[in-house]
Amino acid sequence: MAESLLPLSMVIGDQDENITTDKLKIYFDNAVDELNTLMNQNDDIYIQSVDTIVTNLLNINIDQLSKITILDHPLIFMLRDLIIKLLQEKNIVAINIITLFTKLYLKIKDDFLTAVANVISLESSLDAYAQSCITNDKLSKLCVVFFHQPLLDVLVHHRINEEFSDIINQFLINIIGRHKKRYDFGEDESGPYLDEVVTYVCSSAYIDVFNHLLTRLVPLEQSELDDIEQFYLIKCPNYICYSRKNDCYIQVLTFIFEKMSQIYFNILNQFTKTMKNCSQIIIEPVICLMALLQCVSVSHELRQKFTSISENLINVMWTIIYELSSQNESHTDALVQWAIVQMFSATFKIELLPKIKEINMIPTLLELLNHSKNEQTQVESCRLLAAVMDVDDIQNRLTNPTKIITVLLTDLRQRSVKPVYKLQLENNLLCLKNLIQNKQVKMELIKQNGLPFLINCITNRKQTKFHSVVTRQRVLEILLDLTSDKKAFTLLQQNHLFLFHVKKLTMSSSEHDLQLAAQAIVQKLETYQKSINTTEKQDKNTNIIDNLAIVNKYDIFISYSPVDRDICYQIRDQLVYDNFRVKIGLDFLHDSTIKVNANAIEYPKVKCIEC
Repeated sequence: MAESLLPLSMVIGDQDENITTDKLKIYFDNAVDELNTLMNQNDDIYIQSVDTIVTNLLNINIDQLSKITILDHPLIFMLRDLIIKLLQEKNIVAINIITLFTKLYLKIKDDFLTAVANVISLESSLDAYAQSCITNDKLSKLCVVFFHQPLLDVLVHHRINEEFSDIINQFLINIIGRHKKRYDFGEDESGPYLDEVVTYVCSSAYIDVFNHLLTRLVPLEQSELDDIEQFYLIKCPNYICYSRKNDCYIQVLTFIFEKMSQIYFNILNQFTKTMKNCSQIIIEPVICLMALLQCVSVSHELRQKFTSISENLINVMWTIIYELSSQNESHTDALVQWAIVQMFSATFKIELLPKIKEINMIPTLLELLNHSKNEQTQVESCRLLAAVMDVDDIQNRLTNPTKIITVLLTDLRQRSVKPVYKLQLENNLLCLKNLIQNKQVKMELIKQNGLPFLINCITNRKQTKFHSVVTRQRVLEILLDLTSDKKAFTLLQQNHLFLFHVKKLTMSSSEHDLQLAAQAIVQKLETYQKSINTTEKQDKNTNIIDNLAIVNKYDIFISYSPVDRDICYQIRDQLVYDNFRVKIGLDFLHDSTIKVNANAIEYPKVKCIEC
C-alpha cells in the first residue's frame, strides 16, 4: 500500500474508538485515490490494498462508520463492485467486504428500530421523530448501494455450495428483507414498484434459484423455501401478476416475454422431466411461473407473439396434467389446475386449437371433473372440456350433467358479483353456451335454477353496471337457446322486467352484436308481449261476471305502484316459477276493478298482495 495511506491506516488501527468523521472521510478519500492508482497495475498489490482497507474499516467504531455522510462515499461503491469481481475469482477478500457491509447494515437497521420505538413511546418528541427519519434515510442510501442487480446475481449464484455460503446468505437476507415488505401488494393493483420487481424475475439470480430447486430430488432438511427463494420465486412473480392497473403493465409484460419466455419454457420443460421426484417445495414456484406466463399469454397485445412458444408449451402443460392427475396427490392439485388454465387460454388461438384437440385429453378431463377433490380443478376441467369437445362429443360423452351444471353454475354465481373476474365470467358463459347443446345439460341448468340467475344478469342494475357487453350478449344467447324448453319459454314470456330490459338493449345502436342478440329474444317472445299489452288496455269497467272469471283464472293478484315495479316483478317471477297463477298490474286494485278484490275474498285459494 502506498505510504500516503499507511500512516493514516495505522492511526485508525490504534485509535479506532476516537476517530472522527472528518478523519474517516479523509481516509476514505485517500483509499479511493490509492485504489485508482493501483487499479491498472499489479493485481496482487491492488487486492492486498483492498484487504488492508477493509480490515481497518472492520476495526473502526461502527457508530462512526454508519454516519450518513460516509454512506454515499465512492469507496462504498468501489467495495461493492469489488465483491462481484472477487467472488468470481473465489477470493476470500470478498467475504471480508460482505462481512463489513453486513455489520454496517445491521447497525443502521438496529438504530432505525430503536428510533421508531422511541417515536412510539415518546409520541410527541420531535427529536425522536427526526432521528427515525435520519436512520431511515441511512437505510435508503444503503439500499441504493446494495440493490445493484449484478451484485445480487453474483451473490445468489455463489450462495450455494460455497465455503462461506452462510455469510453470503445472511447478507442477502438482510438487504432483500428491506424490500420484501414493500412488495406486499394487498388490495393495491397499481404496482408502484413494478419497474423494480421486473428486474428480479428477469435476472440470472431468478434462473439460478429455480435451477437449484430443480436439482433437489428430495426435500433433504429443507421443508420450505428460504427467504431468498421466497423473494425471487413467489413474492416478485405475484407482485407482477397483481399489478395489472399499472400504466406500464403491458410494457413490462412485453419485456418479460421478449427476454424470458423461452427461458421460462425451458424451466418448465426441465420440471416435467423430474417432477415425480422433485421436492414438494418447488410446486408453488412452478405455479407462480405459470401464472406469470398466463398474464403474458392473455394480454391481447402479446397473444400473437406468444403463439411462437405456445405449441411447445401445450405439450408441457399436457404432460403436467396427465402425469400428475393420475397420482391424485393433494399437493399437486393447484399445479394441475394452473396447467389446465394455461391450456384453456391456448384454445383461444385459432391456429393452436386443432393441435389441442388432437390430444386425447377428454377422458382425463372427465375424470378430473367427476372425481377431483379440488373444486377449482373441477371448474377448469369443465371449461377446457367445453373448448375441446365438438358437438358430437358434447351430445354423447357428457354422462354427468348434474355435476357439470353444479360446478359451472356455482363458479358463475361467485364471479358475477366481482368486477375483477370479468374475463373469467365471459369465458364461463361461453363454455355454458357450448355445453347446453347437450339436452340433459340444458334441462339440468333449468332444474338448478340457472334461469333466474341468467335473467338477473340482465335485470339487476347493481351487477349489470360492471358486466361487459360480451357478458350480456352471451347471457342472451344462452337464454335464446333455452327457449326451446317449454318451461323456460313460459318463464321468459311472463317476465315483464326482463322484457323491459331486453327491449332497451334492442335500441343499443353502439353495440351491434348485443343488439342482434336482444332482437332475437324479443322476436321470439313478442307474441306473448302483444297479448300482455292487449290485456293492460282492456276496459276498466268490466262487469262482475268478468271479474269472477279473472278470479277463477289466477291464484294470486299483485298490485303495485310505479316505484315498486322491479321488486314486484321479481316476486311475481318466483311465484310463477313455483307454479302459481299470478295476475299483476299497476294500481289495479284501486280502480274500477276493485270488485276483483271483493270477489277474491270469497275464494279462499285466492291471495291479494298490494305493494
